[in-house]
Amino acid sequence: MNGQKKQRNCTLDQIGPLGTSNVLIMSKSKLPKRKRKEVVIETLDDLLAITKQIDPWKPPTRAQFLLQLPYLSHEEQTYYGQKLSKSFSSCGCDSGAALGLFSLVAYITIIGFTSGSFGWKHLLFGLIVFSLASLIGKLTGLTRSNYRVKKIIRTLSNMENENYRLNN
Repeated sequence: MNGQKKQRNCTLDQIGPLGTSNVLIMSKSKLPKRKRKEVVIETLDDLLAITKQIDPWKPPTRAQFLLQLPYLSHEEQTYYGQKLSKSFSSCGCDSGAALGLFSLVAYITIIGFTSGSFGWKHLLFGLIVFSLASLIGKLTGLTRSNYRVKKIIRTLSNMENENYRLNN
């Protein structure tokens, strides 16, 4: 590069006033937001077909669900579409991190009150406790997400059946 340093383009983003002064944040670049893939659901069978393809061991689907079910109002379609998008994109990391952090704090507190010393054995055992708790939390989060999707499908199915009974 001929002895010259490459100059980075920096942007200044102004964040509103805090007290009497403005806070400026400098970011190295403006990255474009990744667009979510739009998935249009026109029948309940479409949604059931998609849910059968879910593999909890693969990365979550970052899709925006657009419901176009004839028996739902526009507000209900938006509401349930957002809930589906959130549930499908959930990876369980939030609950894994929360349970891992809780177990770590609890373990350090217990060690502090019981033995008073903190050796390599305690550190290794704490790491194992933290890892197991995080894994259990992640699996719990994935299970809850899958349950939420099934609950939404049941709700939509009940609404469809109710609409069918009212119209016939």
